[in-house]
Amino acid sequence: MYYKGKYLLNIYNVKFYNLDKKKICRKIYGINYLKHPFSKKFISENFRFISFDYKKINKMNLKHKYFVSPSIIKKKIKAHKISTLAGFHTRNVPHKAHQWIHNFLFKKFGALLIQPLIGQYKVGEYSDQLIFKTNQLASKAFNSKKVFSIPFFSYPRYAGYREAALHALVRKNYGCSHFWVGRDHAGIKNFYGYNQSKKFCYKHQKKLNIKIIAGSEPIYCLNCKMIKNTKCLKKNCLKKHKIKIINKNLENDKVS
Repeated sequence: MYYKGKYLLNIYNVKFYNLDKKKICRKIYGINYLKHPFSKKFISENFRFISFDYKKINKMNLKHKYFVSPSIIKKKIKAHKISTLAGFHTRNVPHKAHQWIHNFLFKKFGALLIQPLIGQYKVGEYSDQLIFKTNQLASKAFNSKKVFSIPFFSYPRYAGYREAALHALVRKNYGCSHFWVGRDHAGIKNFYGYNQSKKFCYKHQKKLNIKIIAGSEPIYCLNCKMIKNTKCLKKNCLKKHKIKIINKNLENDKVS
């Protein structure tokens, strides 16, 4: 097998096969899977699946210049004597609400891993390179050896609480002691509900073996003129003053 003219590895015993797509979608997305936009796409497209054995791996050619393994991060954790590390997942460029969460996590736990998902496939989203570079800038703003930003090479499945649990496990493997689960984490439109991912991960955090931070989402208060996720100290702050911080790219999700 070659990629861009570079030898990667030898593959053999190649077999193509089919899967019961509806059964897979039901397992991932639940009993209402037929209403999930990714299920519709997955079932309708002409996918076939492949299995093979491999040998003679060229590890040098398999290396990616941006990939950082869990073992490397764990070495940094040990070198900088980090006892607690909070993980933050995103598939977006950082905005003010993200920066609020970054600051909150760093202040509370003393160390932070900002790990954007690299592997988008939707039309109209920010490029992987831009997402990666801007999150690196967000981490560098702390000017601390206890704040890292590395990519998480995967792709969005829009699988809601199941995918949120997967994200928590990945961060546990990277050495995180805590993981922030956001609003409708890994959801799409209104398919899962606002707090389902947070509730599920918080309930199963012992099985996940990582502590879940299921905080309230940051909002902007027009009266306080600041971002917060706690109750306002001013007595005259009303519900009409609270504005949700919405990314239009994520609100208008389309599977393409």
